[in-house]
Amino acid sequence: AFCTLSYEAPNRYVWIGKLNSSGTLQWGNLQTGYFFGVGNSIVESPSGGFVVAGYYDDGPGYQFLAIKVDPSGNNVWAVEFGDSQGEEFCDFIGHAPGGGYYLFGDGESQYTLDSDTWLIKIDENGNQEWNQLFRENLNQTVETCVMVNGGRDLVSLGEENIWWSNGGDCHAVRYNDIGDLQAAIAPLG
Repeated sequence: AFCTLSYEAPNRYVWIGKLNSSGTLQWGNLQTGYFFGVGNSIVESPSGGFVVAGYYDDGPGYQFLAIKVDPSGNNVWAVEFGDSQGEEFCDFIGHAPGGGYYLFGDGESQYTLDSDTWLIKIDENGNQEWNQLFRENLNQTVETCVMVNGGRDLVSLGEENIWWSNGGDCHAVRYNDIGDLQAAIAPLG
């Protein structure tokens, strides 16, 4: 399965599709309920189907978006996280130890100020269990996330533009499976 965006002028929407082993499209699901949506990451659900993470424009700003579809591509649930006035962008979804999923990204709102990194843990039904912010300096963005330590820890990799300077630095943040900060690697110029 894969996720992407579909441009249907003048809008774009999350599109979820599944190919068979010969590359033929088995099904496609266009998420028209989420204006200006983007699917950034997808995982297979242990209970069948797939869960996509990304973001969408809810009017004045962007929010995290997670959508679960069954093995045939039919919607099971969809959830949003963030402030409708904010700018939250989810870049990663991964399986959490013991069930559920991690959503990871960055944003600017009353929840996340000046591009903090934001980690959310949801259960199999899309309900938030906890969330964690990391804010060290201004303008931190998540570019990717990897799971380490047998899937028990997450490391976000991104850019940090300290105090809106002209150059960005690489930064990495490590969380454990309950959202506690384990390490923050100093920005590398």
